Amino acid sequence: MVEPQAVASRYADRRLLWKAAIKWPMYSVAVMPVLLAAGWRIGALGSLRWTQLFGFLLAAILLLLWENLSNDLFDAETGVDATGKPHSVVNLTGRRDRVAWASLVSLGSGLGLMAWLAWCSSALVLALALLCCGLGYVYQGPPFRLGYRGLGEPLCWLAFGPCATAAALLVLEPRGADVIPWATAFLLGSGPAVATSLVLFCSHFHQEKEDAAHGKRSPVVRLGTARAAALVPWFVALTLALEWLPLLHGDWPPTVLLSGLGLPAGTALIRLMQRCHDQPDRISGSKFLALRFQAWNGLGLALGLALGGAVMPLQLQWRRFRFLLQRPLRTAAGVIEAREGWLLRLEASNGALGWGEVAPLNPAERPQCAVGLEQLAGPCLHRSLLEERLPWLSPALAFGVGAALAELDGLVGISAREGWLAAPRSAALLPAGNCMLDQLEQLLEQRGRQRELTVKWKVAANPDPQEWLLLETLLERLPSTASLRLDANGGWNRATARRWMERLVEDPRFAWLEQPLAPNDQEGLEELAGLGPVALDESLDQDPSLRNRWRGWQVRRPLLEGDPRPLLRQLQECVPYRMLSTAFETGIGRRWLHHLAALQLQGPTPVAPGLAPGWCPESPLFSEDPAAVWEAASL
Repeated sequence: MVEPQAVASRYADRRLLWKAAIKWPMYSVAVMPVLLAAGWRIGALGSLRWTQLFGFLLAAILLLLWENLSNDLFDAETGVDATGKPHSVVNLTGRRDRVAWASLVSLGSGLGLMAWLAWCSSALVLALALLCCGLGYVYQGPPFRLGYRGLGEPLCWLAFGPCATAAALLVLEPRGADVIPWATAFLLGSGPAVATSLVLFCSHFHQEKEDAAHGKRSPVVRLGTARAAALVPWFVALTLALEWLPLLHGDWPPTVLLSGLGLPAGTALIRLMQRCHDQPDRISGSKFLALRFQAWNGLGLALGLALGGAVMPLQLQWRRFRFLLQRPLRTAAGVIEAREGWLLRLEASNGALGWGEVAPLNPAERPQCAVGLEQLAGPCLHRSLLEERLPWLSPALAFGVGAALAELDGLVGISAREGWLAAPRSAALLPAGNCMLDQLEQLLEQRGRQRELTVKWKVAANPDPQEWLLLETLLERLPSTASLRLDANGGWNRATARRWMERLVEDPRFAWLEQPLAPNDQEGLEELAGLGPVALDESLDQDPSLRNRWRGWQVRRPLLEGDPRPLLRQLQECVPYRMLSTAFETGIGRRWLHHLAALQLQGPTPVAPGLAPGWCPESPLFSEDPAAVWEAASL
């Protein structure tokens, strides 16, 4: 009869083996990328998508469970775990089929959850998750088994570093992001991923003989335990160096020094390796010291980044500007002779700059902008405050603030992948009235009568019979290669608009009627659009929801419609039927207009933008250098 004490001892031993098999501390490597991304986003933006965060945490744990179970299966096939690893799940259960089933369930559940997260954010999330799973498979899975060739640590760094961090950053972004933030992912994930690779590196020491006997050429087998142990201080140092260099460069706040919370565990690990690298029994716990270093280091960094938003305030400055157009522009809505507003200079404590322009076309909006700027005044303006107030600002002020924030974030400008894109060839703006024909003749002489040409004529500013006669002359003189747009600025009634549409719709040079009816006559605009192409302009300002509902052409004037980041995202996603038009900007606003117009030209419905060349004066106020524009505004 078996003694109760012996049964209890075996039960306790088996419970310890299961605890070792589950390896719950190991899951800190799975959750760290999204915790880092969350800390970075809280510090930079002051907001977080909590549902996405917890969803990614669970999905990452499920996928790491799959990797651990599948690795036990793959090692069981080679026999490397037959001795020296009684806590292998395959050894504990003796049932490879059940372990394989549990592994597939974990994989399917994790990828299913990742697919849902991708649907709520970006399809690129699922692609990156699949890439990480692929890297996990080739580590141990046949026929690759790259871990047996000593490549486990680089694969671990790549999977848990840039790839997983990029996926986590996208998950926490608003829905619709279509560019993988590789620069941020490498900056944020490189150091912690070295600490994660150190965990894998340390797990080889106690099984060096078994690995060598079964052909597993881990770095420890290749180098020997003494030389491999000498690399551990370099792992620790490289981790901290990659995390603290952005602080020295001014990219991260001083609070990232909290990543030094992992140093006590790192120091203890270095001492253990130096003394006991060739003693398997004493060194078997080294990976748990490495895990402690990885966990405290990563948590400290995430916390430091989150707290950084409180110690890296922004400073907002503004200057007034005013300039006269080269000649007055007469439209159905009135006469534009001058433009005035404010230039914005948004500076982070690390010296990074973002520039914006606030220039409402409607004079009634200027007092709102002035009040809004005063409310944002102060030496310590936090990012979260700006983002919270942005939806409630007047559209012109929201553009200036949103543009400055986008440049600070590297969505545009010198930090962005494509920089500032150059302006494409613009449509020519023809004035209202009889002088239109003289302008047309000058334009044809300058550009040549046989070259492609897009002209936009301001109509509904003179009596209709007079403009009708001018139209006939215009059509006679306009080359067959030209494209014609007519902008009524909402000045026609339905009968007049219908007559002009019927006259022009069969002409191959005709592009569209721009805002032919009043902005509040949506029924008439939709009816007219059934006869021919109609482009909305002022209607989009009066009812912004039309920007998502109107399927025809939209004339978008970024400076007048609010935060430019949604429009930037649409054009990057190649949304069709957008045309960019000027509101007569300074050089700071013009950079945005040119960049967005160039993006539109890369989309499915490329057209010449309306940049109104020749209408603004020659002045440093229109320089491509925002600092020069800023200085010119003070003159």
